[in-house]
Amino acid sequence: MRTRLLILLVVVAAIAGAAVLVVMFASDSIAPQRERSSTDIYSDGVGLIGALTATAEALGTSLDPTALASSSVVPIAGDVTPLAPVPTPTPRIPVLSTSGEALPGANMTVAITGAAPGESFQLLLNGQPLSSSHASDHSGAAVVEIELPNNLSAGNSNLTFAGQQSGTVSISISITVQEPQVNIRPEDIAGGSTVTLDATDFRPSETITVTIDGEAIGSAVSADDGSFSITTQVPDLPDGQHAVKFEGDAGSELTQQMEFKAALAGAGQGGAGAGSGKPDGTGSDAPAGGDAGIDSAGIPSRLYFAAGAFTAWLAVLTLWVIRIDRTRSVSGDKLLARLVTVLERRQTAQMQLRTPGSTDSGDRERAA
Repeated sequence: MRTRLLILLVVVAAIAGAAVLVVMFASDSIAPQRERSSTDIYSDGVGLIGALTATAEALGTSLDPTALASSSVVPIAGDVTPLAPVPTPTPRIPVLSTSGEALPGANMTVAITGAAPGESFQLLLNGQPLSSSHASDHSGAAVVEIELPNNLSAGNSNLTFAGQQSGTVSISISITVQEPQVNIRPEDIAGGSTVTLDATDFRPSETITVTIDGEAIGSAVSADDGSFSITTQVPDLPDGQHAVKFEGDAGSELTQQMEFKAALAGAGQGGAGAGSGKPDGTGSDAPAGGDAGIDSAGIPSRLYFAAGAFTAWLAVLTLWVIRIDRTRSVSGDKLLARLVTVLERRQTAQMQLRTPGSTDSGDRERAA
């Protein structure tokens, strides 16, 4: 009896042991421990590859997701907290504004805001650098004074901001080109005469060549305001219209008509003289008007000659009177009386010179 009981216990133990082994093997085959794959999702919804990629970008390196997915991932024990994604910085867009006249050769102020702090940049006009490199301040702002090229054409030009961090930003500015003006003095011009040319609104500091009918007559360099003035002699050209052309090396150009007129008649070309008559019907013809010049006041030059001759005669007469007085010991009263007589005769002669229709200088001297 004891023997049977012992055998029964052994059989039960064997069955129990076999059952335990079966359960252990079954659990290993049904629910094996699984490694975390690259596509596992964390509690915040970010995949393992996404978290690693964001971490690599934050460290300034790159990560190949394809190579990462194909590689084996070492399982991490315990709870894993994923890294938060690094936000992409918003790119800066600088803002440009200008002040001042957009004229060729003029100065213009450019104000920049919105650039990166301390950013190096350069300004370009139509792709050509306007100045050396500049830098913005701690707030990303800058003010730059530029000089526009002297050879710009009228119309729109592109002003570009080129920064090392902010990239490029362009605005359009309208270029204005003034029309040159020239004043020619005097108005009446004869061939071979001298003229003065007063010009304005040319481009600053450009060399202007002046020609008339293709023949160069002078050149000048304009001032900062585009003005200049030259005095030159024109060629001996016939009367009529002649083309005067002004050409600047920076692009200014103007063609203006200049009218040549015949030279004015000389002062000695007077009219015909009038004869002086006498009561007996005889008379002497005065010399032709062309033989006596007329000054700007309308006084014939022969009157000046007569006045000079009379003055010389009066001086000789005075010396003669003094000589007689010395030789004859004439008293002071007689000398004074003679001088008064001489002065009266002189006054009478001058009145006759001023009287219209008077005789010529010879008659006046005899009358005196």
